[in-house]
Amino acid sequence: MARIPESFIKDVVDRSDIEELIGRYVELKRSSGNYVGLCPFHSEKTPSFTVFPDTRSFYCFGCGVGGDVITFVSKMENLSYVDAVKMLAERAGMSMPAEDPAAAAASKQRETILKANREAARYYHACLKDEKLGLAAREYIAKRRLSAATVTHFGLGFAPDGWDNLVKHLKYKGFSEADIITSGLARRSKTGGAIDFFRNRLIFPIIDLRGNVIAFGGRVLDNSLPKYLNSSDTPVFSKKNNLFALNFAKNKGNDRLILAEGYMDVISMHQAGFTEAVATLGTAITPEQARIMSRYAKKIVVAYDTDRAGQEAVKKANRLFGELSVDVKILAVSEGKDPDEFIRENGAEKFEMLLEGAKSRLDYELGILRKTVDLKTPEGKINYLREAVKSVAKEHSAVTREVYAAVLAGETGVSAEQIKKDIDKVVGINGKKEALNEIKEAEKKLAVPDVYGDRSLEMRTVKAEEGIIAALLKNNDYLHTVDGVGPDLFITEKNRRVFEAVAERIKNGEETEIYSFAGDLSPEDISHLAAIDARSRLTQKFTKRETADYVAVLKEASEVKSAGPLNELSDDEFRKLFKKK
Repeated sequence: MARIPESFIKDVVDRSDIEELIGRYVELKRSSGNYVGLCPFHSEKTPSFTVFPDTRSFYCFGCGVGGDVITFVSKMENLSYVDAVKMLAERAGMSMPAEDPAAAAASKQRETILKANREAARYYHACLKDEKLGLAAREYIAKRRLSAATVTHFGLGFAPDGWDNLVKHLKYKGFSEADIITSGLARRSKTGGAIDFFRNRLIFPIIDLRGNVIAFGGRVLDNSLPKYLNSSDTPVFSKKNNLFALNFAKNKGNDRLILAEGYMDVISMHQAGFTEAVATLGTAITPEQARIMSRYAKKIVVAYDTDRAGQEAVKKANRLFGELSVDVKILAVSEGKDPDEFIRENGAEKFEMLLEGAKSRLDYELGILRKTVDLKTPEGKINYLREAVKSVAKEHSAVTREVYAAVLAGETGVSAEQIKKDIDKVVGINGKKEALNEIKEAEKKLAVPDVYGDRSLEMRTVKAEEGIIAALLKNNDYLHTVDGVGPDLFITEKNRRVFEAVAERIKNGEETEIYSFAGDLSPEDISHLAAIDARSRLTQKFTKRETADYVAVLKEASEVKSAGPLNELSDDEFRKLFKKK
């Protein structure tokens, strides 16, 4: 853990308004002195993500993620703790102090990887421009009608054929073989040497929101497989947390993003003026990518291929965006063409008309259903209505449900009233399921958190441990004025570790604000401490009597544990163990 001076971290936290900063990522609403919103770390419909201005911390009662402004930035931007501090310090106009060797080494590795990626991007671009090396790639680009300006804008390149062209170049530039492999730009061969990861492919640099080249995608120039190859995850890159061209798309400012399937679709759309287009990185859209997109736009147009794989991807995107309350439209490109091909053949104006006519989730789903049944037969109508009713029932608007009941009636000849009854029945069932889920979510707040990883733990034991820690955060004097408070009480290793850090700071007369533990606890333990503080607000009063009761609970639990298995105790031992004092 980085030993950044506490005073510096305090200044960084003081100058980073947690509500304002988190508000850039999450739509927050005031609630009982705190701020609540939909969690950016998991999908949910009912807000369980809470920001506590008094302790300058956050916690999600749904997924259990918590921490301070630094850990929030670290998780959202996929940064190390130290790099998150750097980012916030830079934002506040502060210069970083000297770091300890371990932190400096980790930070240096990230910087080295970014430098290697940047140099690789230059190398690939130079190869593309090389008269002989890049000829085939330039011919392919010309066939796709990409302009020179577009090629430069996206920094497109070419990885020439051969085993170690890039490796040799990067070594010449001073990078070690280990750094090149860690960067994902090369891999070990069977003989133990380093060979290029990308060979004989058109290269697409992947750039993060801070302008760093963090990875690459590579496409073959013919029909060989795999068509696309993407960088593996590295210390600076995570597939599930990034999107191709979001660094450009976020600047469009029209509250709309277009989700395409591949790099070429995105580049073609950008060239045509649709600079709000992005793509996933060789995988189906992830919950993390959906949440990232929802930060920048409330209208998402999904422009996937119309083949079976594309339809399955659309279903997943529909579900993920639906959970985020994002307005989703499905783009139906005529004659099975992808956006790139459509724009090349028909132009930007007609593509805009296509976007304006994109179907809603419901129209798309009903359209897919119609293709699977024969509405001229009774069986076809029944099957169609059974599934269509389920789709319509997902709509929150009663008016929308009534309108589509009439639409379904017109298609099948069944009365709108009867269809509406069936829809209402499914809505009722869904409502009960949602209510049950809400109850389960509420129970999670009072259940033993998964973070302990021990199902045998009793809730009252965990509650007592957390209660003592939370009480000490607010009343430092309890460490000395409540009898029996000490590390030996704690059964769970995690809480004992956190308690010892809290107690040490109290003994030294130091602050016990959550941010102040940066030098004493790992980011995971700081997140856990924030969770303890948040959960304690639900039921705890923080009195001495309450804290003393927690001590008694842990002493009793310790006696039970030390006595051994209950089935091995004599009757007298059993009665003595649980005899009320």
